[in-house]
Amino acid sequence: MTHDRQTIFMNRHLANHVINVTELWRGMDRRLTTRILAIHALSGCDTVSLPFSMGKTKLFKIVRDNPELLVHIDVFYDTNVTNEQITAAGTVLVMRMYGNSIYATMEELRLCIYRKKLAGKRAVTLQMLPPSTAALVQHLLRAYMQVQEWMGRSLDPANYGWTFDGEQYTRTVGYECYAPPTLLKLLSCGCKGTTKKACSTMVCGCKKIGMVCTQFCNCTDCENNVEELNNLDESDCESDDEGIENEE
Repeated sequence: MTHDRQTIFMNRHLANHVINVTELWRGMDRRLTTRILAIHALSGCDTVSLPFSMGKTKLFKIVRDNPELLVHIDVFYDTNVTNEQITAAGTVLVMRMYGNSIYATMEELRLCIYRKKLAGKRAVTLQMLPPSTAALVQHLLRAYMQVQEWMGRSLDPANYGWTFDGEQYTRTVGYECYAPPTLLKLLSCGCKGTTKKACSTMVCGCKKIGMVCTQFCNCTDCENNVEELNNLDESDCESDDEGIENEE
């Protein structure tokens, strides 16, 4: 990036061409240029994760074509909002990225998309589905904090999607059960092995989705096989509201 008086150029090395950022900015709708920071953070940046297969262009076009969504974007610039307000506004935006304007919760939307993919006889992987409510809450809090940081306001990371482990901050993981415990116990991987190193990589279907191996798996005494899941009951899985409340 170089400065030439009031003109800014950006050299895209991979594409091997130069972009006149100033001209690009001048040609954009002012309603969008004043909200570009929030759009950038919500769709993924250095400190905020990117919703799978949802790029910046998609969110930008959704906000551009639906002016009624600007009020939700503005929440991320407001210095006097609660985490609940951030979550409510951000959830509307993320749901629209997945094409939803009718469902009230992420779980309803996840179920709808899952059924559509099954009806189309397509393979379904977890990353293809929208995030759970618990995971989305943390994503939105990190996005809000990043926008505020860009605006010169410092916030406590511990209150906005980050956890201090004694040495550094890591992303807070929003916990929710993938499915009822009775169903989770029936999940299994096809790994073959009798040593502790079995199921130690992401090749293992259970480990890949963050689950432990169970007695239904082909592996035996692997390092991903613990007793916690077998002792899990329905009370261990928070509801959506409980998950958001506890994370706060």
